[in-house]
Amino acid sequence: MAKRKRKLCKLYKGYNPGAKQRIRTGHRIWDSYLFAADNPTSAQAYGRCVDELTIDPDARVLWEGSREFPRMGGWKRGQSMLDWAASVAEKAEARGYDIVHFERQTDIGSVVLNPRVITKKKRGC
Repeated sequence: MAKRKRKLCKLYKGYNPGAKQRIRTGHRIWDSYLFAADNPTSAQAYGRCVDELTIDPDARVLWEGSREFPRMGGWKRGQSMLDWAASVAEKAEARGYDIVHFERQTDIGSVVLNPRVITKKKRGC
């Protein structure tokens, strides 16, 4: 039996109304990406209001745990989660992926490398 391909249709982005400040890590490339979660509960860790992001059905999504994922490089001994995830995202972007879906949705989330593949819909607070 063929393995069913996973599809990511929606993401959720948490925010606080009126807040101008973004979370910064100090990693220039990582901080330039858009972050979201695959569920509203994880998104609320970043703000009490949540926007729903619809993903283009043709978007290329790299899933942590997929056969393609190890090609982006493994977690090296002593490497921080930030440096590892940023490295994966940069390599995925260079290979034409639009989104990287990490398993740790509250800590890392899903990284939108190509914002043209999403449409934002306000859900409110």
